[in-house]
Amino acid sequence: MEIREDHHEDDTTKALYEAAVADSVSSFKTLIQKDPLILDEVSLTHFSETPLHISALLGNIDFTKAILTHNWRLATVRDSLRRLPLLLAAAEGQKEIVQALLKAYPAACLFPDQYGRIPLHYAAMRGHAEVLVELMHTMPKSVMLRVLDRGDTVFHLCVAYNQLECLKLLVEEVGDNRDLLNARAGCDGGMTILELAVMLRQIETIKYLLSLPAVQAEANVVHGKVLNMLENSPRESVSLEIQRVLMDAGIMRNGKNENEKQLPLPNNKSKKDGKKGRKGSKKVNEKRSESGNWVEEKRGMLMVVATMISTMTFQAAINPPGGFWQEMNTNTVFDGVPYCSMRDPCLPGTAVSRYMHPEYFNCFQIFNTISFLCSLCITLLLISGFRLHKRVLVWLLSIVMCLTLTFLALAFRAGSYMIRPEGIQYGYRDRIRFLAYGSWFWVPLLLLVALYHTIRLLVWLVRKLWRLIYHKIKKTSSNDGNQHQPPSNSHENNSYV
Repeated sequence: MEIREDHHEDDTTKALYEAAVADSVSSFKTLIQKDPLILDEVSLTHFSETPLHISALLGNIDFTKAILTHNWRLATVRDSLRRLPLLLAAAEGQKEIVQALLKAYPAACLFPDQYGRIPLHYAAMRGHAEVLVELMHTMPKSVMLRVLDRGDTVFHLCVAYNQLECLKLLVEEVGDNRDLLNARAGCDGGMTILELAVMLRQIETIKYLLSLPAVQAEANVVHGKVLNMLENSPRESVSLEIQRVLMDAGIMRNGKNENEKQLPLPNNKSKKDGKKGRKGSKKVNEKRSESGNWVEEKRGMLMVVATMISTMTFQAAINPPGGFWQEMNTNTVFDGVPYCSMRDPCLPGTAVSRYMHPEYFNCFQIFNTISFLCSLCITLLLISGFRLHKRVLVWLLSIVMCLTLTFLALAFRAGSYMIRPEGIQYGYRDRIRFLAYGSWFWVPLLLLVALYHTIRLLVWLVRKLWRLIYHKIKKTSSNDGNQHQPPSNSHENNSYV
């Protein structure tokens, strides 16, 4: 008898959860009529969620209102992850259910789950603006709460998940609150929302934050971290656009000119010299900027080409021309020449060209391996963090890339010989002649490129040496001129005094 009652209770509970999934209010009312305490007995079941959790998650508004009418205390029950029904509804953007749950239990806005996030945090992370407004108006102090593990504010979450509209709503709610808008979160001293937006390359968010007086004032005071982020990041179009936005806001300009002091110019000649010096320094800065852009573009091209060659040569190594033997072969003869025999069987999974064209196959493997290793070396140097901003290193990498391409071309030539048909004379000489002409065309082109880079390197070295020698001679001549000046007559000077 007891087993039947337990079985009946299990069926009733299962029917309740099925009604919650199906949003069947009629089934729920029937179950309530049969057992008025069915909602009170939910906590005694083995389910981790209540029917209210299910209906709130699925957006079943009618069923949610029916449950709250009969037992509103289910809005205070947490599941195995310490989540209230309000948190699930806020995360899914269920506005009407959020309104119903807030009316039943407003304090649910302040209860975090096991990850330390409250319903407001999830609404901001998912971009549910209407739900965000409801939560803020019901419990304004929930905006002040932080995530427990890292200390992130809801503003940090909006920036981290790129929810600009939710960020604007929050700013309208808190107003010009510097403590919140410039709060730091995370490890190593933390980051402000502006610094986080710069790190994540969110241009629109940066523009909006700099339009806020509280954020811009703080950024002008402590701007070093923002500048370091841009200096240590690769010079991409997004980084340059962020730099322009910061310069328009005055942050970059203040950061660069903070410690610069200009001495007063005594006369017109000094002013003219100062203007010339400023023009000269401006031209030098422009040249350096162009040089830096050229180096960065060169690095990017080398990275793309090296990655592409690594992929090609890797595929050619594991899938050589001619394919593989599919099964054991001990009796293969072509033009009277045995290739597979009992003494030297052709094993399955090995390259066919290794037995048919052993010389070309060995050459192909050597050239392909050299090209693969050279491309890996270039990729490793570019991503290893070494300071490869100097033109000399980039030129050397370019020459290594030329050698990589050369061995790639040699591997292509060896592979072409391996797959050519034997004994077919029609067009055979033309193909061989074409390969030979192509090889002879590649050699002078390679020498021309290498010579071009070498000449540029030599010109750069000569200019460097000339500048060093010129400055040394100029310094020596100025010292000699000071030594030959007659000493001043101190007695005559004193007599005038």
